[in-house]
Amino acid sequence: MALAGLPRRAPLGGRRDSVYSLASVVEANNLPMPGWPIERMVELFT
Repeated sequence: MALAGLPRRAPLGGRRDSVYSLASVVEANNLPMPGWPIERMVELFT
């Protein structure tokens, strides 16, 4: 993920980087509906 105004950085590589990548994929796939606005997800989980 690149933040506005900051240059992109190359991934570090190696096992540690792949673990973070796997975690982000799992979290992204764990959302109820990816198209939902954050307010709707907050209502769902509260």
